[in-house]
Amino acid sequence: MDNKPKGVINRRDALKLGAVTALGAVGAAALGGCAAKDQADASSNSEITMAPGAYVGKALGHKGLFELPVTVTVSENAILDIEIPENRFEHGETTPILHSVRDNMIPRILASQSLDVDSITGATSSSMTVKNAVEDALKQALVAGGSDEKDVSAFHKSVDKPEEGTTEEVDVDVLIVGLSIGGCFALKAATEKMQELNGNKRVSLMAIDRAGKIGGRSCLTHMVQSVNPQWPVDHLNNGERFIDPDDYYNLWMEWITGEDGTPLADPEVIRMFIDNSGDTLDWQIGNGWRISSADPEGCQDGPVSFHTNPAPMHDPGTFEDRRVIVDGYLKNFVAGAVAQGARVELETEGYEFIYDEATSTVKGVKARNTATGKQYVINAGAVVMGTGGFGANGEMLTNLLSEPYNRPYPFLGVGTDTGLMVQAAIDIGAGTRNIGMSPIVMHIGLPHFLTKYPINVNKEALNNFTGRYETWTINDAPLGLGLSGNQLAIGPDGKRFANENTLMQLFSTGVHVSSWPSFKCGHYFYSIWSKKMLDEVAEQGLNKVSRWEVYQCQGGVPREMPVPEIFECLDACIDEGMAWKSDTIEDLASQIGLDPSTVRSTVDAYNGFCNDGSDEEYGKEAELLDPLVEGPFYAIKLNNVIFATCGGLTVDSEIRVCKTDDKTPINGLYAFGCDSLGNLLNPNQNYTVFPAIAAGWNQTGGRMAALNAVDYVSNAYGLSEVSFQSLPEGMELSDPDKPIW
Repeated sequence: MDNKPKGVINRRDALKLGAVTALGAVGAAALGGCAAKDQADASSNSEITMAPGAYVGKALGHKGLFELPVTVTVSENAILDIEIPENRFEHGETTPILHSVRDNMIPRILASQSLDVDSITGATSSSMTVKNAVEDALKQALVAGGSDEKDVSAFHKSVDKPEEGTTEEVDVDVLIVGLSIGGCFALKAATEKMQELNGNKRVSLMAIDRAGKIGGRSCLTHMVQSVNPQWPVDHLNNGERFIDPDDYYNLWMEWITGEDGTPLADPEVIRMFIDNSGDTLDWQIGNGWRISSADPEGCQDGPVSFHTNPAPMHDPGTFEDRRVIVDGYLKNFVAGAVAQGARVELETEGYEFIYDEATSTVKGVKARNTATGKQYVINAGAVVMGTGGFGANGEMLTNLLSEPYNRPYPFLGVGTDTGLMVQAAIDIGAGTRNIGMSPIVMHIGLPHFLTKYPINVNKEALNNFTGRYETWTINDAPLGLGLSGNQLAIGPDGKRFANENTLMQLFSTGVHVSSWPSFKCGHYFYSIWSKKMLDEVAEQGLNKVSRWEVYQCQGGVPREMPVPEIFECLDACIDEGMAWKSDTIEDLASQIGLDPSTVRSTVDAYNGFCNDGSDEEYGKEAELLDPLVEGPFYAIKLNNVIFATCGGLTVDSEIRVCKTDDKTPINGLYAFGCDSLGNLLNPNQNYTVFPAIAAGWNQTGGRMAALNAVDYVSNAYGLSEVSFQSLPEGMELSDPDKPIW
């Protein structure tokens, strides 16, 4: 692309490029197979024999809580059909993620007659669960047909990427990289802005995402920050503003100002967010989105976070319902853009910018389809990126984060935040803002799930968080110790770091107090217990856990239930490298690799607070001060689990990515969401003292970046003309003055 995205893009070309791959599976034919049911015998395994029929295979799914039943229909030597359950009470998977496996991976299994197809990016766990369940069903069919179940190996064969080695060049006005909620907002907002400027004609617009579904990780969250959106003001607050925006800005400035009076974030970006976030939520509502509540959380002086309806915090058991509803909203947004000419490619990751160094201008992106192997050269007038940061890229975490954060973390989400485009931006000279700060620590977990004890399912009650059947297990007891207010918690330096009763605190009550204070430790901390303290747990239960972790547990342990298995449970953790035991504090410290004298001093000081009934260091409540006096003593390792990275690329108030001088924009490049979240945050604290900024910046940032990008392309190049008509090769457009009749 020399100057502008040239040329008329007509409907025939759009169809040739596969414009409507957004909402369904890539067809079996595009994956090197024909329609699977009709053509299964073409790739059947003649050397095996199965008893024809339908078989139900099962495999343990997400967190090991529930089995996923999969119905597999077979002929004597081929898989004919694979069906997954639609009722969420029949499985434990996240519904939109499981549906991406249904829509994308299952057709590939049928077409290739192989279980060795790639898992769906962004749905790896559910993909493996489905594959395991299908294999279980195939083994049943083989045995029923007189074969050995080991013959299932016939369905494990390599699958070629059908478009490996091919490259397609595409010209568009605007390319969106990343289809989180904010990316879907960017796609819709760009479509609307283009049509406002081009007289409601079709648009030259493309969006790609590494995952096999839209919505990214952000569609799994449940609230968003928005300042004084008009519809909620009118309908939820009697016409009164929730908060004075200037007061909120001043409070935010207090939060991000360093000791020397220098802002640690960008005041102009913060102001832009405050001024536009309300309009963004109103825009959502105007496009059919529904919210249910406005909630005060954190230290701000009025509620500025909003829940999509239904809100699980107010409508217990609706979390999964809300995820399905949000998925539906986003599909409507994307379908509307596609109908107006936008092209969407899933399972397609960008990895390099097309960059004109002489003019400091981004001209497009190089990308690849991870399923088919196809390469893309996408020439674009502007690129809007929101790829979720780099939380799943261990190398980038190690190289870019500061001590003590600089190493890979266990993470929540879908694993698509590889950071490839963040690194690509850095490679062309983009600056970074607060890139080294702690990732978003909002969860705590054991290094891995204990599996010694059964999962107990109560089908007479629902979990208020998930809306599925309530579960509990003794496997979670060691985690409960790490969440209990009466533990002694120490970091990798052997010292206390917080009031142990605040480890699961949500957004903090003041701008100078961090949420989830274990972030200070970096990746992990240790929970220290004495036998006497554990005897109390055995007899009275984990009744000093103020709030259970929800993502990193298998249901928790009933609060008042005695746990006589606690010592046996800890022995299992010791065997699995998650806990340690000793008769002395010094030896315990040595076992976990800490300085014995430091840990001894920490324990002595803590015991002094316990004896005095007053925690002079962190102010823990007197009733939770239990001394560690007699051994044996135990240490349990707890991991900080991250949601995403915080620091990212430097952007200005137009959400343009800036160079390393933090003020000169790179022409044609915009970044929102966790790719640039650091522009709003205090790098010395964990994430934020205000609620839902990450979701707010993802959504408001995505929308505003798209609007600004379209304006940039319109002014710099002019928008491309896109025809509504699909014509045979070589035919010219009809004379518009010629009568129809």
